[in-house]
Amino acid sequence: MRVAIITPAQPVHHQHFCAHLARRHDVVGIVHPRARAGGRGAQLKRLRREVKAYGAGHALIRTLASVPGPLRGWDAAAARGPALRAVFNGAAAEYEELAAPMARSVDDVNGPEAVEYVRGLNADVVVCLGGPIYRMPLIEAAPLMVNFHSGISPLYNGTSTIAFAFANGHPHLCGGTLMLMSRTVDGGDILAHYLPAIEPADDPATLFAKTVAGAAQATDAFLAHLEGEARFVSCPQPPPLFYYRGADWTIDHGQRVRRALEGGIAQEHLRDERLEPYWDARDADDARGRINSVLAGLLQLS
Repeated sequence: MRVAIITPAQPVHHQHFCAHLARRHDVVGIVHPRARAGGRGAQLKRLRREVKAYGAGHALIRTLASVPGPLRGWDAAAARGPALRAVFNGAAAEYEELAAPMARSVDDVNGPEAVEYVRGLNADVVVCLGGPIYRMPLIEAAPLMVNFHSGISPLYNGTSTIAFAFANGHPHLCGGTLMLMSRTVDGGDILAHYLPAIEPADDPATLFAKTVAGAAQATDAFLAHLEGEARFVSCPQPPPLFYYRGADWTIDHGQRVRRALEGGIAQEHLRDERLEPYWDARDADDARGRINSVLAGLLQLS
């Protein structure tokens, strides 16, 4: 079975995703969407958009969340790098050996050139991790496109959902979802949930690192299932319980994470790692029942 990958080239968990799958499957091509150019001009445009959409007060506390100091609370930027390096040590070298020779970077993954390149790979399935919003011409360039979302859908969809879940006092609702790619952000039919192990010292950064490591495991297991049976079941998801954008993160969230860590919140929700596949269900009703059972357990309703 021919597999293509769409995922950014950085940071290192994307390289691990590519190398892990390239070692185990017939990966015929990798597409890396380039990050958009930043700079002061782009920051000012974003600030003006936020003031218009959210108001000046929200824009202020949003901006303060990126300023080092005690107002920031838990520092996501400082925590993320060490957490990723601890989980993905050696991934960069594996990527260079196994994946880099078949990788191609594109400025606009939704542009005609990129869409035609993906179509020309003649992949049976395209797997995605992160990146920009994917439009229908790209989604339809392959018979099947799946996506791993670093959040438990439909409880937490959108951006940085693991950090938001932790800030809300929900470390047990941190995890990931393998789904069909959809025009609705994080809204595709659900194939599986991945629940990372929770240990006493975990914070949003370590849970994110564990979850995106689980992206490779979940995708690998799904591809192995397809290679064996060529049949799968997915389940449509309802509108999400929570949906977050990057602009929603403020100094309040950083302070809430800080207080949760000081209170040892992870210690209250210890668990082992779990992959909950639904793709092998008898039918959509069976998949829905299994998903509801997992979500009810996470919400402590059963």
